[in-house]
Amino acid sequence: MGARLNFTCGKCGLSGVVSGGPDRGFVVRTDTRYCAQCRTLFDAAVSWTVSEDDPRRRSMEESVRFNECHSCHSTELASWHGGEPCPCCGGTVECKGGMELWD
Repeated sequence: MGARLNFTCGKCGLSGVVSGGPDRGFVVRTDTRYCAQCRTLFDAAVSWTVSEDDPRRRSMEESVRFNECHSCHSTELASWHGGEPCPCCGGTVECKGGMELWD
């Protein structure tokens, strides 16, 4: 089960409820990405955690899109991890808490 936190840039206001780096659920691994086109932080699916014959994978194969923006479907994304400067303006991104668990 993965966890997400609220990250916000104090300079430009960029924010997102994301893992802030690599994470994993029961079916997919994720990593936090920045889409410059949408100006959003989000957790992108990056690989499966289950085998090809796992029924959970088979039921999700048509809907999971790896390394793709959820909004505009761009694949031109930048990796971002908590503690790094804001990918939009270079400002300081702070973790504001608010943990949410996901699978």
